[in-house]
Amino acid sequence: MISNTINYFYSSICVYVLVSLYTGFTSIATTSYRASSTMSWITISFCLGIYGVLKEFRPSESYVVPYLLGPRMNFTEEQVNNEILPIGIYASMISMIFVALTTDWLRYKIVMVIQALCGVGVYALLSLCTSFTSIVVVEILYGIFDATEVAYSTYIYSVVNVKYYQKVTSYTRAAFLIGRFFSGFLAQIFISTKLVDTYQLNFLTLGSLMAATIWALVLPSIKNNKLTSENYNMKVTSPKTVTQNVHEHDVSMEKNIENKHITWKYIRSMCNEYTNMYVLKWSFWVITSTCCFQQVTNYIQSLWESLSCNDCPHSVCKSTSEWNGAVDAVYTIISNFEII
Repeated sequence: MISNTINYFYSSICVYVLVSLYTGFTSIATTSYRASSTMSWITISFCLGIYGVLKEFRPSESYVVPYLLGPRMNFTEEQVNNEILPIGIYASMISMIFVALTTDWLRYKIVMVIQALCGVGVYALLSLCTSFTSIVVVEILYGIFDATEVAYSTYIYSVVNVKYYQKVTSYTRAAFLIGRFFSGFLAQIFISTKLVDTYQLNFLTLGSLMAATIWALVLPSIKNNKLTSENYNMKVTSPKTVTQNVHEHDVSMEKNIENKHITWKYIRSMCNEYTNMYVLKWSFWVITSTCCFQQVTNYIQSLWESLSCNDCPHSVCKSTSEWNGAVDAVYTIISNFEII
């Protein structure tokens, strides 16, 4: 009875957060959308930073392995280490290849919305399902979620002047780390004080990612200024002797032809870029470093869990590592000081 009451309470918090964000932020973001071409770099950095904080506020992530090994999911340590966690890493590696090829074409915002939706899917499944098949889907979605991080990192460079690149890079990365800091900090407080368990943390994470989805939808869109028809001299004048209906049909056909040619031009440009060895090396190391970091953060929880169980004096004792959130909070706040 108490557990159901707590779950209802945290579900209510998630709904309240979503309603508050929708009513309080939508008007601001809609105004920003309409005036995106005149927005200052500070305003754009602030809007993007809010998204970064919301998507990185994932308290349950610090305790995902204890949750998988816990009584609700009831997976074995061998299953988690050998069958579940590797799926997310491989999915991330494969997804990053497609993300790298399409992010600029999709103009960043769509990729960020996909990222937020994948995050919602991950923690909705973790909260509602317990089967092995559902966890496989969770890992695939998480791999896509992790791979689409590149859209958040590069969105800002398409809307601000090059002279502000260093500042906006610092601010958006700081927002990313602030979200992770509060995520680990609050998760540690909740677990240490036993206010919630690892299962109930999923509801806080789910609420934050749903809010991030709403915020991503109302972020300013980026105009396709690099692949316009003017750049490729594709503009065609309509005959003056045709009727209005024929003229509208010709204009529609023109746009379709332009879009096809622009898509083909983008593909050719992309192929030319990826024949550059510098770009290939950069892409390789980004994918490799991202996957390695994900592997470390995933398997370190398994290591801590094993050490906690080994420290238990009784063989029947099932101890859970309790300082995961504190570690995440400490390393992120130190990194934040270095960035700022």
